[in-house]
Amino acid sequence: MTLHHHQVWKRLMCPCLTSSHWLTTNSIRLKSSRIIRTTDPFYRDGISRVIDVRSPEEYKTDHIPGAINLPILSLEQFQIVGKLHWEAHEAQQSDETVRLKAKLFGAKFSLQNIINILDSHFMDKPQSYTPFIYCKRGGLRSRSLATVLEEIGYPVVLLEGGYKAYRRRVISDLNEMPLKFRFNVVTGSNKSGKSLIMRKLIDRGHQVLNFDKMIHYEDLFLSGDMIHMKGRSRYMETKLRDKLVTFDPSRPVWVKHQFWQSDLMKRIASTYHLPTPSVIYKQMLKGKIFEVKVPNDEKVERLVRQGYLDWMKDDIDTVQLFLDTHAQNMYDFRTINVMQAYVRSNKLRELLGCILTEEHKHYKIMRKRWRKRYANTPDLLKQEFFVLDSLTNDKIDEIVDKFESMAESI
Repeated sequence: MTLHHHQVWKRLMCPCLTSSHWLTTNSIRLKSSRIIRTTDPFYRDGISRVIDVRSPEEYKTDHIPGAINLPILSLEQFQIVGKLHWEAHEAQQSDETVRLKAKLFGAKFSLQNIINILDSHFMDKPQSYTPFIYCKRGGLRSRSLATVLEEIGYPVVLLEGGYKAYRRRVISDLNEMPLKFRFNVVTGSNKSGKSLIMRKLIDRGHQVLNFDKMIHYEDLFLSGDMIHMKGRSRYMETKLRDKLVTFDPSRPVWVKHQFWQSDLMKRIASTYHLPTPSVIYKQMLKGKIFEVKVPNDEKVERLVRQGYLDWMKDDIDTVQLFLDTHAQNMYDFRTINVMQAYVRSNKLRELLGCILTEEHKHYKIMRKRWRKRYANTPDLLKQEFFVLDSLTNDKIDEIVDKFESMAESI
């Protein structure tokens, strides 16, 4: 091992050896720190790359936009070290062996993974490469990688407070930013052409906010694939803030949202804690609401055109899973029996029609409750109704023309 490497690892593993108490006339003077510490999660002055050193599972739940994941500890390793630290805490200083063991395991796992990170990410990086590093709280995981990179000679920016500091900033911004905007809300029951309308508005240069896209549940209708929705509220808020930053407050924002819908998607949002942030929700209530209604047969045809019928035929087990689980909380037993009969007789088109019919019943009930709730508040829920007899491109163009004309007169 060279003298330089010996100095690096001595400082990493034995910080006390570099204190002034141990300095002698033969000691080596360490260079000044090249680590910049910031409390601003959006600090990007000279930053080459944002690096999230949390576990892949933490990263997937939510992360700073643009960050890559280079984990210092895997989820399993994080749990092992965390358990040891908890045992040390429970011991209350009576057994320093457990505390020491926790630190040793943490150092062991961290150093092993840092070696892999250096091999996979830093070997081709120039000396000017400047990473912005964060972990959960700005603690040991981010500092361990930052210390090694500093000793190598890289300038490093470290986020004090870590991901938690970023979350506080997102929540603060979402309590202020929506107040700057005026919202036009496009609503309606499932498969009534709202997504087609929003795409057309985007094509015409409007500012569009699509909550379905933010949490990726737009294409989960009937799929039964609900596990991916768990814990996505933070991700949705990150995407929402990221989108609002790009908007011009002097122009209206078109939103695809459903205030009163009690269909499958609304239940998913409620079950997996995916609420609309309260400030933007209240601000949307003050805007113009454009409700679209489409005949049930046309909705079924749209699902068929989107390939749902073929998917159901190829994956009938998932359809059955939906009826055995989520449908039990949505429909009465007579309706479920009818749906089960459609599956057994392979009448999948009829099944789609039945689901959409029941969904629209729930929608009307919830809409009635909301209108009653705000009956004495004339400045809220200013609503316009539109009926589309088909979802052709010409009809979508026609309805968007009406939306634009009415929005300008607000």
